[in-house]
Amino acid sequence: RFCAGDGSQDNDRPNQDVREELKSLIKELAEHGLETSRGRFVPPPRKFEFASMVAMACDDRTVRQEQKDSPGSTLARLGNCLRRCTAAGVVSRQEVVSAVPVALLDIESSHKVLDMCAAPGSKTMQ
Repeated sequence: RFCAGDGSQDNDRPNQDVREELKSLIKELAEHGLETSRGRFVPPPRKFEFASMVAMACDDRTVRQEQKDSPGSTLARLGNCLRRCTAAGVVSRQEVVSAVPVALLDIESSHKVLDMCAAPGSKTMQ
């Protein structure tokens, strides 16, 4: 299972193409889900609007296997896109539960936050 921000809150122009590709792939998956080349059903992604996140019931191993078996499939293309988006800083991967405190506190870029609950991780990057 992985979750990734959908990039909708990022207004950085140089990454616009990667964001659009990610949104397109998520939309393609959202209609029906998909079946991998090995017959495993991957349900449609679940959107969490409060955090601009998308969660998929699919692990990295399944994505890598699909990239190997069927490189042109939607899931394989999504895996490649997520790798580029993560490298470009457009998305970060995390569990939905990690985004809840950030969303509930309505933290803005001008705020200073001291997170004393955990080691630096995905909440720190938000």
